[in-house]
Amino acid sequence: MNTFKAIIFDMDGLMLDTEGMYGATSEKAAALVGLPYSDAFERQFTGAGFDLRQRKYHEAYDKELGADVVDAFLDKCDELVQAEFNSGNIDKKEGLDNLLAYAQNHDIQCIVASSNNRDAVENLLDANQLTDKFVDIVTSADVDIAKPNPAIFNLAQQKLGFQKEEVLILEDSKNGILAAKNAGIPVIMIPDVIQPTAELKDIAHAVLPSLNQVIDYI
Repeated sequence: MNTFKAIIFDMDGLMLDTEGMYGATSEKAAALVGLPYSDAFERQFTGAGFDLRQRKYHEAYDKELGADVVDAFLDKCDELVQAEFNSGNIDKKEGLDNLLAYAQNHDIQCIVASSNNRDAVENLLDANQLTDKFVDIVTSADVDIAKPNPAIFNLAQQKLGFQKEEVLILEDSKNGILAAKNAGIPVIMIPDVIQPTAELKDIAHAVLPSLNQVIDYI
């Protein structure tokens, strides 16, 4: 067991079961506008934020289909995702409530660091009665750059006020694991749609099946 004073939580795919929904809505949007869909292409943006995804889709398909079609695809993705958010059917991941209760009982501070936009993060946390479990929220908008750049995690660690070795990051995506490595902060991977490669296993201090097992680690 380690002695961590704080935990930095990713949101999508780590706390909330959203990543599968993002893939499904992207596939549906692609079919509606006539854009070829590749799950492998889409998954490379998991945890990386909207700007990179937007740029890469335009680079891949503008010449073949035109920028208007790509914009229509991205707009339709946003529309379908927002409808899912509004449905209230976004579930919490296994072990989240147990881990947050443990952290509270042991004076371990918790903060969110997400590549998603602030409105989405705040709305999803509020809808799942999670807002008061965290001392603060950091998003890519706060640093103008998303993971795998370490800026989000560096800012979260600074807000917590602890040394990097006293802070633990929890992540599910390759981009998040790489951001933790770049920040020099210990990270545990809880795989979701992205399975751990040899590279990610080498970076992560542990790869665990769910958030329930994190309690034994901290």
